[in-house]
Amino acid sequence: MKKGYLCHMTNKSYMLLAALVCVILAGCSRKSEPDKYSLSGVWVMTHAEYPVPELSEDFPDADGETLCRIYEGDSVFYECWIRTMKPGQPQNVMTASDVIIVPKSKCVCTLIQKDGAGNPLYLEDGSVRPVRFLSNTSMTIQKVGIVFSWTLAKEMKQERIAEIKEIIANNLSSAGEMRQFVLPTTERQLEAANSQLKTTAHTLAYIIIILVLVVLLIVYVAINVSRKKQRVEQQLRQMSEERELRPQPVRQAMAKVEEDFLHSEFYLSLRRRIAAGEMLREEDWKEMEQRMKSVWPAFSNRLFDLCHLSELEYRVCLLIKLRVSPSEMAALLSKDTSTISTVRSRLYQKVFQRKGSSKAWDSFILSM
Repeated sequence: MKKGYLCHMTNKSYMLLAALVCVILAGCSRKSEPDKYSLSGVWVMTHAEYPVPELSEDFPDADGETLCRIYEGDSVFYECWIRTMKPGQPQNVMTASDVIIVPKSKCVCTLIQKDGAGNPLYLEDGSVRPVRFLSNTSMTIQKVGIVFSWTLAKEMKQERIAEIKEIIANNLSSAGEMRQFVLPTTERQLEAANSQLKTTAHTLAYIIIILVLVVLLIVYVAINVSRKKQRVEQQLRQMSEERELRPQPVRQAMAKVEEDFLHSEFYLSLRRRIAAGEMLREEDWKEMEQRMKSVWPAFSNRLFDLCHLSELEYRVCLLIKLRVSPSEMAALLSKDTSTISTVRSRLYQKVFQRKGSSKAWDSFILSM
């Protein structure tokens, strides 16, 4: 009886010992499995350790600003500077109602889990960045010798995360421009509306200024045209009065000078050259003008006082005064007859401010 009891107790001890060994082995097996880490979520920078001894910086800084990364799984992250709109006051940038963000970058990343114990391999845009996971919510990433400490921020709402990602994705500048955006969206929309209102006001001011300048220009042109018209009308009246009040002996003397010129060897030779289709040289035109001034001294000056003349218009007027026909003018000036006719009628309208025929202009020129 006693012997049986001892055997029973021995078997029971063996069973307990075997169970304890299994538990220990299972615990060892679980510890030997490497931890699986993930970057997914929102991470904020809390500390930067520089290679210079005793040089470090805590974040958020005095202005309430820190760096924020939003990881989409372990493949890409959106990075921006984020700060509260009330610097100097202790606020959590993740939960503050009003914050300002400055888009920084969008980067492709890779997190490769190792089979054995140790930290995974981490790359940003293909470059290795030593990473060390202190826990599932804390890690350090080394870049250009600086060790940045990051903490997983679970407080940020999904709506704000989506909003920040959209802003970063749509507002990255290759020129290095740092643009600021106010969150929440209502504040940013209000800021955009104010900016649009200012732009509209500036545009309206420019339009008003341009309209005022255009009106002033129109008034200025109208005044000049009116003054010019009055001046031309006064000159025409003066010329008409001079002809009417000119004494008969003076008229006869002027007619005699003109008649002598029209029968002079110079004039007859010039008409023969024109009739033969010979082109005049520049010195021929100058000599013609000088000869005509001896017969009609005030002709050229009065003509230019009436209106501005191009070289073609002036030469047409000289030829009219010399009784050259339109067809001969066309050949001499290398123009069509219709062009010569248009020049004459246009000159009449320019001087008299009304439409008139080319022959009406010829009559006016011959009367000067």
